[in-house]
Amino acid sequence: MRETKSGRGPLCGVGPAQGRFEVDFKIHFDTQIRVIRSGMPPVAKVTATVSVMQSTDGRFIPAGQYDLDADGESIRLQNLGSSWHVLSKP
Repeated sequence: MRETKSGRGPLCGVGPAQGRFEVDFKIHFDTQIRVIRSGMPPVAKVTATVSVMQSTDGRFIPAGQYDLDADGESIRLQNLGSSWHVLSKP
């Protein structure tokens, strides 16, 4: 199952990555249900892919951790400079 969150929202730096950016974003959350062992309940595995993360005014977003407010939910992200990773899903 795939859930996509996209839109425009505030991205706020956490820790040393201070700063606030208005960004356009698109994040895909894929959920797979897995049975690890017979007789045990299934377990959900969620993976996330950030396909769009850019400031609306074209400013460079430095590497670091950020909180994104997406439709009233907070998503913790990490910018490694060349790629974005989701650290926690709402």
